[in-house]
Amino acid sequence: MGDSEADHERARRSGEFLMAKLAAEKAAGKTSTPPARPARKTGAARPLTLPDLGITVKDGVVYKTGFTRKRLGDLAGSHAELTDGTRPHRIGTGIALATVSLGMGAVAALTRKNKASAFIVFADGTTHEKKLEGKTAIGNAQRAAVRYNAAAAAATSNEGPRAGAD
Repeated sequence: MGDSEADHERARRSGEFLMAKLAAEKAAGKTSTPPARPARKTGAARPLTLPDLGITVKDGVVYKTGFTRKRLGDLAGSHAELTDGTRPHRIGTGIALATVSLGMGAVAALTRKNKASAFIVFADGTTHEKKLEGKTAIGNAQRAAVRYNAAAAAATSNEGPRAGAD
């Protein structure tokens, strides 16, 4: 795997050749810099859809997703939060199954179901809530809340001071 002396010598000569070529081009006024990247197109940003929070953000406005598109509030100054969640025992299921099978009823009573709520709190004090059920839904909503809060922070920093603010 080691390089031989001949390989090192070849690499050294290749480097010297390229450096001499670059110096000659520079002296002749030629530059070999790559062309500049085209400017990024400005326009309407793509909507940010977060189904785990039940919302879509478009042009700095937050909308509730569903059959109708209801305006909830402005993205700037808002933030998303999740409750810690509860894990209630399924006592009702355990009692129902206990009449059929004592072992199965005890197992069902000991199982837990994770529940939580995701909230979006807007600058004007209004809130949007989405109920979450299950570990997967809660985990997905936590990731969506991080994305939402990042977008809200960017929107707030881009907004700058408002006219008429003291």
